[in-house]
Amino acid sequence: EIKNYKDAKGNPTIGYGHLIVGGVPYRDERKRWEDYLVGGGKKMSESEADDLFEEDLINHSPKGPSYKKHSKGKDLPDDFLLTQNMFDAIIHWTFNAGVINLRRSGIIDALLEKDYIKAGRLIKIKNTTAGKAKVDLTSRRKKESAFFMSGYKEAMEKLKSSQSFS
Repeated sequence: EIKNYKDAKGNPTIGYGHLIVGGVPYRDERKRWEDYLVGGGKKMSESEADDLFEEDLINHSPKGPSYKKHSKGKDLPDDFLLTQNMFDAIIHWTFNAGVINLRRSGIIDALLEKDYIKAGRLIKIKNTTAGKAKVDLTSRRKKESAFFMSGYKEAMEKLKSSQSFS
């Protein structure tokens, strides 16, 4: 559903969950989206919401510009082995928890070590908002972790076959 609302921390959010960042000099979106914010009165069209969602997916990718801006050199190489399920689970997690939390979480470190099991466990850990554990986040993180791990066998097979050619 396309709606304008405040998230659990009271931050303005529009479209399919786009957090409006404000007060950050390099990325203050309040002016860009002020008509859509709660009280602004304008409803976002499906086309506008889809375009914004696509922009968010690119930015929240562990290879995307927003992540790279905050990665402090912890970047996944372009040819890094992730199955589609693993990639999708990381995008889902990052879209909800944020790119800075992806860097801080240790998930990327575990992936760089090719420790997919550790990465899957770390996906489950971030279940708090404003310092309080949330039941719905615990459930969401378990699902994201399970979805990530559903790609483990495929990743191991690809990793083994790529190493046998080196």
